[in-house]
Amino acid sequence: MKTILEILKSSEDYLSKNISSSPRSDAEYMISHALGLKRLDLYVQFDRPLDDNELGEIRPLLKRCASGEPVQYILGSAAFLDFELAVGPGVLVPRPETELLVEEALKNLPKQGQVLDLCTGSGCILFGLYRGAKDAELYTWTGTDLSEDALNWAKKNQDALSLPAIQFKQGDLFTPVVGQSFDLITANPPYIGQSEKPSLETNVIDHEPEMALFAEEEGLALYQQIAKQLPQYLNEGGYFVTEIGCTQGPAVQEMLEKAGLSDVQVIKDYRGLDRMVSAKK
Repeated sequence: MKTILEILKSSEDYLSKNISSSPRSDAEYMISHALGLKRLDLYVQFDRPLDDNELGEIRPLLKRCASGEPVQYILGSAAFLDFELAVGPGVLVPRPETELLVEEALKNLPKQGQVLDLCTGSGCILFGLYRGAKDAELYTWTGTDLSEDALNWAKKNQDALSLPAIQFKQGDLFTPVVGQSFDLITANPPYIGQSEKPSLETNVIDHEPEMALFAEEEGLALYQQIAKQLPQYLNEGGYFVTEIGCTQGPAVQEMLEKAGLSDVQVIKDYRGLDRMVSAKK
């Protein structure tokens, strides 16, 4: 029988010859998940032999990974901040860059008020804000998304995290909250232009929902819609924070300034790339 170390090495080699861009870590995730272990546990059990049943659990996961299916879909979860979110087909996998949006938004969270997250997807931004707020019960929390599939994942995560106070509503941008106004509005809309599609990894294009990735006008269409409506939905003194593509800072900044917002700032991520824009009414 082969040991965990031998299977790990052969799995890494198998994935490296296929589509995986991080074969070592992907192999660790697949094997630890199949065996019901933490990744670190693999290293203290390198010499443990695996029987045929255990190998039978590992092989189909490796095949799915080699085909380009996102690791998070295979595992059924994605890490975000200090918690895990359920993810799968129909919802965007949360990215580390979006954690920075939560951190930035928390800086502008009032002592109490109304919070809205547009294009909420898995709910990751709202959950991060709720858990990061000092007195979460002093706020109303609302997330909107056009995708019913995405909202099903958001509600599943809401149940798992026991956050019943958050409301999720289906509809396009502000449509589900007509007549309401908010003290903090966040957004992570689709912002990839169709011209960028050939440069994306296959696991993203083939598996993650297009409606959460791509937008017209070279990825700027949703920002244009949001900027036009923000003055109507953002309370005086309220803040708006959105994630952007790394080349979109100047364009989004100009849109928000033309909409009458002030203190518009382009904020960089940990790699020094433009990644967010914030503004105040």
